[in-house]
Amino acid sequence: MQADPRLTARCRELIEGSVKELAKAKMLRFNFETTNMNTTDTGIVASHFYIKYASLETYNELVHAAMTEADIFEVLAKSAEFENVQVKITSKSVVCP
Repeated sequence: MQADPRLTARCRELIEGSVKELAKAKMLRFNFETTNMNTTDTGIVASHFYIKYASLETYNELVHAAMTEADIFEVLAKSAEFENVQVKITSKSVVCP
């Protein structure tokens, strides 16, 4: 049985696209000349803790060196993992004695 060259080309295209996306998200480093691939700390942490790719894109876009704690919580709240979390709003008010 002979290998289908179109199937081989399509598989290569899918793999290269995935590698480019992972490199863009800073999950790995890839040298296209040598085809050498190394994971990054970001990629290892994301894999270990099941962090979604969409969350990494958000972090890469919004995280910067001069962030306050409030800024960090705001970025984390935008994580894809929390997209289905709903806040319960009540009409009760807190009364201090």
